[in-house]
Amino acid sequence: MAHQIPAGCKGGGKGGWPAVPHHQANQPVVYYGQNGLEVKGRRRLEDVAFEDILAELQGQLTEQLNQAGSSVPVIQDLDLSQNKLTAEQFENLFVSLGVASARVVRFRLFGCPTLDDQVMLLLAEYLRGNLSKETAPAEMHLSDCAITAEGFKHLMAVIEESDVYPLKDERRPDQGWPLYLRLENNYISNEAIQEKIDSGLIQLFTKQWGAKKGPADGAKVNLLGEDWNFRQRSGKPPSPEEARPPKMVKDRSAEVA
Repeated sequence: MAHQIPAGCKGGGKGGWPAVPHHQANQPVVYYGQNGLEVKGRRRLEDVAFEDILAELQGQLTEQLNQAGSSVPVIQDLDLSQNKLTAEQFENLFVSLGVASARVVRFRLFGCPTLDDQVMLLLAEYLRGNLSKETAPAEMHLSDCAITAEGFKHLMAVIEESDVYPLKDERRPDQGWPLYLRLENNYISNEAIQEKIDSGLIQLFTKQWGAKKGPADGAKVNLLGEDWNFRQRSGKPPSPEEARPPKMVKDRSAEVA
C-alpha cells in the first residue's frame, strides 16, 4: 500500500544536480513494497520536504509497532541518496529510527556531499545505542560522500566493539555475513583502511565475485575494493556547494515497484 507524501515545488535540479526523472516525481516516497516498508527518496528533496518524509516514516513505524506488538519494525530499504541533507536532518532521522527501535536492512546514503565526518559520528552514536542482532543493518551504501579517515574510524569503532557481526547464517551456524559496506569515492586514506584489513575487521570483495560469507568469528565487514585500491579521492572533501553533481545510477531500487 503506497502513501503519497505532499510535494513541494517541482522543478529542475539545483547547482547542476539533475532533477528527479519525471516518472519518479509523482511516486510515493514512503510506501509498502513487495518486501515491506521502503523509503524511495533518492534525489527527492528537490520536490518533497524532508520533514514530510520523516513524519510519514514515523507514522508507518508507529503503525508497525502497534500491529506487531513486541516485534522490531523493519525498513527493508532506506534510500535518501544524492540529497543534501543537513547534519540536523541526519540526526533527526537517526533519532527517529532509534526511538522506534527499527531495523534498517539496507541504508542507501551514497552521493550525499553533506554526509561528512560529523554525520558519521552521529551515525556511529545511533548504531552504538541501537545495534543488536535484531536491528543490525545488512548493507550500508556510503560511497561518493565527504567522509575522511576520521569518520571511517567512528564507524569502524562501533562495529569492532560489537559482537553483532558477522550476522548469523541460519543454514550454516558456523558461518556468518559481514556488513556489506560501500565507501568508494570518499576521502579516506589507504592507510586507515589497510589498518582495519590487517587487523581482520575488514575483508575485501569485488563486484565480479561478490560479497562473501566467512567464519562466525571472522571479518565483520565486507568492503568493496581491491588490494591497496580502495577507490578513494585525494585531498579534502569540497564544500557541499562545490561538490560534483551526482552520478546517474540506473537501477530499479530507486523506483516504486
